Amino acid sequence: FHTDLRYSRTAGLAFHRLPGSPPDIEGESVREAWPEPVSDELEPAFRAALDGETREVELEYADREWVVHVVPITGVDGGVFGGMTVAQDITERKERERKLEMRERRLSTLMANVPGMVYRCRNEHGWPMEFVSDACEELTGYDPETLESGDVEWGTDVMVQEDREKLRETVDRQAAKGEPFSETYRIETADGDLRWVRDHGRSV
Repeated sequence: FHTDLRYSRTAGLAFHRLPGSPPDIEGESVREAWPEPVSDELEPAFRAALDGETREVELEYADREWVVHVVPITGVDGGVFGGMTVAQDITERKERERKLEMRERRLSTLMANVPGMVYRCRNEHGWPMEFVSDACEELTGYDPETLESGDVEWGTDVMVQEDREKLRETVDRQAAKGEPFSETYRIETADGDLRWVRDHGRSV
């Protein structure tokens, strides 16, 4: 687009999902080409590009969601003489993000109501934790971040040494059969207390 905010050239597959066509847009200003509130969101980004700034605008139009990248175009002398936009259809990506957010909310609600600690760990020596629910602190006295960071290891710092091999054998045996495991063993809390726990899980 030129310094008067008029499109000088338009093309791209995105027009298959838009009501207009490239010839309809060329020569039009940003406010002539797009309805409000789309033009209200784009015009400041266009003007920013003419000031040498790069902008990114997310908006909704034609029942789709878009991200529009707006960048300045400079000449050999370094001066800005126009700008360029690249519009990407992100409808499917945003829908995936919304579904993931919904699943995470449901999982968070579920974990908050589970009578115990929920975790995900790697099937390696020490059972290094990748995720630990907030109930960890009530059960062990350690905050979840301590276990997730590896500062405290479940298999070497929390589990009682005499019970570690028993859990390993149970997990390996059930994993070989593709079945969930369940095992009872002792842990030592951050305060040094011993507690019996029942561990249910499945290797994935």
